[in-house]
Amino acid sequence: MRFTLLLAFSLIGISFPQTIISGRVTTSNGKPLFAANVVLKDTYDGASTNEDGTYSFTTFESGEMILLATYIGYKPEERKINISGGGITVDFVLTETAGELDQVVISAGSLKQAMKKNLLSLNLSILLQLRVRMQMFMVFFKHYRVHKQSVKLKVCL
Repeated sequence: MRFTLLLAFSLIGISFPQTIISGRVTTSNGKPLFAANVVLKDTYDGASTNEDGTYSFTTFESGEMILLATYIGYKPEERKINISGGGITVDFVLTETAGELDQVVISAGSLKQAMKKNLLSLNLSILLQLRVRMQMFMVFFKHYRVHKQSVKLKVCL
């Protein structure tokens, strides 16, 4: 019985080869990136780098895949790899993205206009809250009144 189980588990391991993917993620200066993400694109397989920028994970995927390295503030980098079992080492050097900002629009107006606009939106918000609370009260009141009348009817009968 034990031999049969051992044989079954070893055949499973043979039919589904595992591949260990590892490597290092650094900046263009050679500094390691801590907590960079390295994943096989369109899968759940991947890992985050440790303090020295190294990563390692195991996958059951096979064939040609894309390995993606990302880190906030750095340009993502992709590498095509061929997974066929065993081990693969892939190092990444990420370059910092330029600190470009989206368009900023500055408009001038009077403080009095801004205050009126804010007060109007605040008043509308308060009115909406009061309307909701009033509707809740009316539902409660109707339920209470119906309940109270049914109690009176029972007493009268």
